[in-house]
Amino acid sequence: MQQSGMADFIEREMQIPFSWENASCAAMADRRVQEVIGRSPLAEFGRGYNSVDLAEQWMAQPGGLIRAVKEVMRSCGFKRTSEPEENDVGLIYTHGKVCVAVFDGSQWFSRDADGFIGADVGATIVAWRIEPRGL
Repeated sequence: MQQSGMADFIEREMQIPFSWENASCAAMADRRVQEVIGRSPLAEFGRGYNSVDLAEQWMAQPGGLIRAVKEVMRSCGFKRTSEPEENDVGLIYTHGKVCVAVFDGSQWFSRDADGFIGADVGATIVAWRIEPRGL
C-alpha cells in the first residue's frame, strides 16, 4: 500500500474545509489509517457518520468520544502504545476538549470546527499503533 508522508497528508487535510461528513477529527484520523494500512476502522466498526446529528448521537452515548474511539480501535485489533510514533492515532486533551488525532513523530494533529489543532505528546490520553504492514 502506497502512503504519503505525514507532512503531505497534513497539507492535504488543511485544504479540506471542516465538515462533520468529511473533515472532522475522527474522519481525518480514519483517512490516515486508510492511507497507511488500507482499512477504515470507522467502516469496519460500522461507526461512520455523515451528519452533525449522527456525530452528536455517537458522542452523547455513555463515555462519549473517549469510549467510542476506544471501542472502535479495540474491535479493529489496534494495540495501545505508550510511545506514539508517526502515523499512530490517539485521543488527546487540549484546549479544554478531547480530540482524535494523528501523530507526526513529534506532535499530534487534529481538527475541529475552529481549525487545526497541534499538541505535544503530553496531551496524550491514549494512543494506538498504526503499522503499515497491518496489525
